[in-house]
Amino acid sequence: MPGGGDRYVKTLEEILRFIEDSNPSIEEVKKCIAKAYHCLRTIINLDLVVEVDDKLLLTEYGERFLEICSMKLLFQKLDEKYTGIYDTLQTLYEKALTLDQIHTRLYDKIETTPENKDQTRVRLNWLRSLGYVDMIGERYALTGEGMKIVENSSLEGEIPMDASVHEKLKDAIAEIGRKATEYVEKEFYHGGDKFDVVWKRIADGWPTVVF
Repeated sequence: MPGGGDRYVKTLEEILRFIEDSNPSIEEVKKCIAKAYHCLRTIINLDLVVEVDDKLLLTEYGERFLEICSMKLLFQKLDEKYTGIYDTLQTLYEKALTLDQIHTRLYDKIETTPENKDQTRVRLNWLRSLGYVDMIGERYALTGEGMKIVENSSLEGEIPMDASVHEKLKDAIAEIGRKATEYVEKEFYHGGDKFDVVWKRIADGWPTVVF
């Protein structure tokens, strides 16, 4: 997003206001906003805007976001659409970390390489602009609001669960799986989705049961 790492949400609001007022075409937005192609791709993927008859219109979700400007609402959508958003908060829960340290823990989950830190940086910038992460020198740290998200699992519709309880639950499911089938795998990734535990009939086969 144009405007810097801690201004993603502000830039998003400005683009949505422009679309709300003008219902422009994609080409018209490109003329007015630097790097508009990448912005629009993200905004459309977040279900905030839709293209109808060569015009951009706010979706019902986009209108709702502009009306209440809820950081929690936007976080929920980012977490739904992009892997690694909530994982980034969890990674920072214990202590502040540098970009390199965060990327080392996340690159496999967000389907990038150890060398390419761009996707990790983008996720951190979204979290900074939401007010959930601060940058202190070269380290990233959770704000009070970011701590609340991790501690309460406060996405709408979710029941809070302590991280240690979650791990124990995964271990229990894995143990049951080892008694019921030949192969069990924890932290299984496919197509950007993460499954806590999967059961397989053969080691290289497709999971028959997923959790």
